[in-house]
Amino acid sequence: MFTWIVGTAQAAAIDIGQEYGPAQSFPTLGTLMNVILPNILTLAGIVVLVFVVASGLIFMNHAGKGESDKTAKDKQAFTAAVIGLMIIFGAYFLIQIVETLLGYKFLSPTI
Repeated sequence: MFTWIVGTAQAAAIDIGQEYGPAQSFPTLGTLMNVILPNILTLAGIVVLVFVVASGLIFMNHAGKGESDKTAKDKQAFTAAVIGLMIIFGAYFLIQIVETLLGYKFLSPTI
């Protein structure tokens, strides 16, 4: 019944650098995540910032023309972008809390 747990633990212990040539600089899954995680957070922040600016500009354009139906839709898009930004900041601070509790730096690895 619980054999999948053992298989998962064994799969996590495989030296991926030995199995796949390009992964030699990332011998474990942890070191790979140390490199990927900050880049994902940065990219997500940039994407959300672009959405906030774009939806804000479109909102101002439609509001200036008096198009109330489009303004409501643009306001929802802006709200969704701001909520996405808050989720990204929340994820960043959650990672900071986990780093403090575990004593392991995910966002500034020492490879």
